[in-house]
Amino acid sequence: MWRVFFITLLMMVFVCSDAVIAPAPAFAQGRSVQVGTTINQGHRIGCSQGSRLLRMRGFHTVRTLDCRGSHFLYRATRLGRSYDITIRARDGRITHSRPFRVRR
Repeated sequence: MWRVFFITLLMMVFVCSDAVIAPAPAFAQGRSVQVGTTINQGHRIGCSQGSRLLRMRGFHTVRTLDCRGSHFLYRATRLGRSYDITIRARDGRITHSRPFRVRR
């Protein structure tokens, strides 16, 4: 008898507490959404900035091969291997990377 009474009482408290505790109203967070990248305020990167980006990504002995046009070409070393790396001048993204092999 007491068991049924306490279960009923517990259910009544649970149902009543839902009406007392109101959920907080939802609101949107203010976010700034931009297309592109924040590198160089949306302008093209320079040749030296491209080599600096490669150094920041773990490459060393970065040599510039070609800095004309829409893509820049570099030769750099990482973990003891040499790579030819192409970077997009518009945003500094690595678009192509292949190991460099000396041809004999």
